[in-house]
Amino acid sequence: MPRTHAQPAARIAVQHRPCPRRALTRAALLSAAILAPASIHAAAPEAPGGPTSPVAEISQTPRVGVWSAWLTNGIRIHAKALPQAADQTFAIVLTISGGELLEPAGKRGLASAASGGWSLPKSPDAAQAETIRRYLESQVRFTAYTHTDALQLWVTGPESDLQIGMDLARLLVESPGLDDAAFQARVQMLRDLATGSDADRAAMDALRPLTLPSDMSAARPIQPSDVAVPQPDDARAWLAAALMQGSIEIGIASRIPAPESLEVAALAFADMPGRARIGLATLADLRTGVCPAVPDAALMVSGAPGASDGRALLALIGPERADLGARRALALGAFVLDDRLEAAVPGDREVRVFPMNPGTRSSRSVVGAMITSAGSRADAESDLALLSRHFNDLATLGPLPMEMEDAKEHVADILARQDLTPESWASKLATLTYDGLTPAGLARALDEYRTMTAEDVRRAYAAWCTPATTARILVVPPTEAPAD
Repeated sequence: MPRTHAQPAARIAVQHRPCPRRALTRAALLSAAILAPASIHAAAPEAPGGPTSPVAEISQTPRVGVWSAWLTNGIRIHAKALPQAADQTFAIVLTISGGELLEPAGKRGLASAASGGWSLPKSPDAAQAETIRRYLESQVRFTAYTHTDALQLWVTGPESDLQIGMDLARLLVESPGLDDAAFQARVQMLRDLATGSDADRAAMDALRPLTLPSDMSAARPIQPSDVAVPQPDDARAWLAAALMQGSIEIGIASRIPAPESLEVAALAFADMPGRARIGLATLADLRTGVCPAVPDAALMVSGAPGASDGRALLALIGPERADLGARRALALGAFVLDDRLEAAVPGDREVRVFPMNPGTRSSRSVVGAMITSAGSRADAESDLALLSRHFNDLATLGPLPMEMEDAKEHVADILARQDLTPESWASKLATLTYDGLTPAGLARALDEYRTMTAEDVRRAYAAWCTPATTARILVVPPTEAPAD
């Protein structure tokens, strides 16, 4: 069977599709670890400007063609101009702080269910109806995602329809509707996931609580009881409140010049009510709390009744999001792990390497690897020992010179291809300030990867491949799992 990587579980409740093993490693590396903190060169607010301008501050990062602005109402916007060889489409990604963090007690899963039903307003006024008409006659499309600390709205379409896409995004945030059929479909999907026989989910559910603050309700997986009888009215009210209160960051990418895209966004969102500016301090008491201690022994969880396969998962609970040097070194080493495990594990077994947190968006970075075992506890333990040896080898000996060159070539290939992809850039920009990063860091990413040494990678793995930061998880048949 083909080997695939696991899709990040922050989106598992939205869409679950297999990805080529190498492809997802590369995509995850790009989104998780290429950014670097750096100062933006401030520019005077020239084009839009003046005392009545909706733009309070504006700056640009010429090397990557990104313009950034704060609107007077607190909304953060980044616009990126792509090369002419890029796709002739636009991507708008809106991040609204909150997400699963804002789920009420006893309402686990409500955020995902609500975003699944997020739709156009049911009773639009005349202006809203005109926006809806233009949207329905266009090729613009939108999708909503739920994350631990945010909701995201993705809007895409032909670059000639950027204005329509921006107006649609404003409408969906300001006057959200809830499609009952889509809501029920999402609830059913969550119910199927919670009651299903997926060994991957069992492994991710065991890892999730170790990567999030223990007092966060989203730290525990969704259980069947959470999605027994969710009500559309609850979801509708929760979604409207979350969108009204959350801080907003917007990423826009297309071949359109960045100042033009920025102006379109500024005019579309200028008269929305004021909000707190987004940043590292936003919801920090919930986002960056202390995670539970990693258990000394391997966590052993039961697979579904009748399941014949198991899992061995080893994950390093790594540095904070701001420690990008260590994050990059760990991510680069993940390419080396991927190749080594490819050679070490028989071809009919599935191997997955995670250069980012496979379970959720969290303040702690995670790099890990998982092997599909034949099914018995002994097989899973043998695979876990194999994973431990490979991680320890990186921590003690580091990568070989040719392995480093190969990993760096993969990174260069990722950056070159995704530099032409609007969705890739828009998604990175949409959480930039929220994660305490800057556009200038994007320009230095490839240079910093190129200068990284094997010793840099070895030191990073030595620092985080310790008993206190290494989670070991076994998914075994019910007959061999502990009674608990």
